[in-house]
Amino acid sequence: PLVANLRNGLWYSPQCNQTCYFKSTDGHPGKWDLSPSRLNLHLLSTLSQHGAVIIADSSRGKEFPDSFSRTVPIWCATINNALFGPGEPLLLPSWISEAEKNAISEKLPHFVQVFKALVNCSQVPKQLLIPV
Repeated sequence: PLVANLRNGLWYSPQCNQTCYFKSTDGHPGKWDLSPSRLNLHLLSTLSQHGAVIIADSSRGKEFPDSFSRTVPIWCATINNALFGPGEPLLLPSWISEAEKNAISEKLPHFVQVFKALVNCSQVPKQLLIPV
């Protein structure tokens, strides 16, 4: 399914099946965060049904939106570590430095703690058998 990241994604793909909201500022260097108000839990059901989604987004002045290079990978790693246990990797694009990757990885346990405080993991679709 095609999922539009709210704001910019809807400009480019008005025929999307659903929307999500990954804010690029949550992925800005040194400002990495998992927003409790933007957990995008509805995507878990879609992922469990289809195995994957395509997210449409854009960015001004950059070839790759921060939402794709950091925010979405942080979300995936948080979900994976919350549901499948610690040790699931943070997968970032190759141009992200090891130092930045390590700094984000150090914050993952906190992001998982925040996620688990807000979400009953037993309510997550049972069909989500593999990491996102």
